[in-house]
Amino acid sequence: MAQVRIFFATNRKFRKRADGVRFEAEINKPIDCEFRVGRADIELDGQPGNRSYALIAGSVHIYPERRMRSDADCEAIVKRDDLPAEIAFPKAREQALEAAETRERLGSSEMFAEIQTDMRAQACDALLYIHGFNNSFADAIEAAAELADRYRGEGVELLVVLFSWPSEGKLLPPNRYFSDRTAAELSGMAIGRALARLRDLLRDFARLGQPCQQRLHLMAHSMGNYALRFAVRALVWQHAAGGLLPVFEHAFLMAADADDDALEIDDALPKLQALARIAQNIHVYHSKGDRALWASDWTKGNPDRLGARGPRNIERVDERVTAIDCRKVDETEGDSGNHNYFRRRPEVIADVAAVLRGLGPEEIENRRALAPRRFRLDRKD
Repeated sequence: MAQVRIFFATNRKFRKRADGVRFEAEINKPIDCEFRVGRADIELDGQPGNRSYALIAGSVHIYPERRMRSDADCEAIVKRDDLPAEIAFPKAREQALEAAETRERLGSSEMFAEIQTDMRAQACDALLYIHGFNNSFADAIEAAAELADRYRGEGVELLVVLFSWPSEGKLLPPNRYFSDRTAAELSGMAIGRALARLRDLLRDFARLGQPCQQRLHLMAHSMGNYALRFAVRALVWQHAAGGLLPVFEHAFLMAADADDDALEIDDALPKLQALARIAQNIHVYHSKGDRALWASDWTKGNPDRLGARGPRNIERVDERVTAIDCRKVDETEGDSGNHNYFRRRPEVIADVAAVLRGLGPEEIENRRALAPRRFRLDRKD
């Protein structure tokens, strides 16, 4: 059977056991806002378009938080082509080797280097995926594998990297929603820190003459957009000294459980406005038939949702924001809430694939223009 490898970062508390790794619905280190990184393999069963996805038992690997460089690592460092020419002299080389031996390597550096290697080898882009409410770790990583598989079916190869925050993975009782919302907010610092690490590594690769020609994209679903709000805020407030980069080519906000004014530039309370500083293009996929967001709106007392009707006023958001109405294509089998069309409906998958292939908003088939920067997808039976 086919398999997909998913890299991940998480601030979930976890325990290593004889039968694998168990991830909890609890933040690992809320004070330090740390995250750990790893990888896992997911088995694909069935035919394309009608598959099941299952995390392979024992396949989860957690990278060491820190590890000393081995002699082989140090030897590789002093042989690198990007080091100064004087390293070739024996004394300088010996000093460089001694310095390298004392360095520690972060697990995130090791994982990101593997991701970059895979992106180059496969000539593919990478997508950072932040899941939503009611997702266990297994649910989230299987959804990430489904995204990779479905876009491959549209001719777009993606290496999907998951950030899994500690959602409880339970719908009932109703207070689970508020528990997850609190966890999403508290996870913003860890996600922001992960984005800062990614920014710094991109700079390091460029400085060393090793830039990756493939692109990075971002996708947040449902309450993952609420977590993203606090991640962007943390990135701006705490990492502004390092400067912000347009890290992502495209940011896809899917069925966003966020306020409908979250992207408005002149809103007094910072929400998702600064996303335009780290993403070149922002795409808001929404549907007023999304019943999961009705619950967020009516029963939880939240303002109108961005994922229900799109941006409240498109003229008050950054010009790189586009809204795509999915009300005609939001029904999916086994999804009574019409909330997972972003990874189940072929019309939506094809639309995102067209964006990733470089087509402009007006060039994409099956889009109907409603107003400037507003489109609607038609159903294909």
